[in-house]
Amino acid sequence: MNFSKQLKEIRNAENVSRKEFCEETGIPFKTMEKYEQGISSPGGESLRSITTHSRYSKYTLWLMTGQTAPEAGQVCPEFINKDTTKKISDSTSSRKKA
Repeated sequence: MNFSKQLKEIRNAENVSRKEFCEETGIPFKTMEKYEQGISSPGGESLRSITTHSRYSKYTLWLMTGQTAPEAGQVCPEFINKDTTKKISDSTSSRKKA
């Protein structure tokens, strides 16, 4: 998977707009737009802004290597989406039993 798709997946998993993501990470909106369109790739400062942000640091390993280590808190957006779906499903099941 390329970096542009990874960034979009992170934003979707976190349910944030490009504008919100840029405000949180300090990456200029137009720059982020170019990253997500695959026009350019981020340099060290942009990568550091994303991977050290408290909300997005859990994606560092996946963003850099494509791998995950849930036991170390390193996940991918798919893991977050599955976990959220499972929690909603579990919550619904609990209410039906009550």
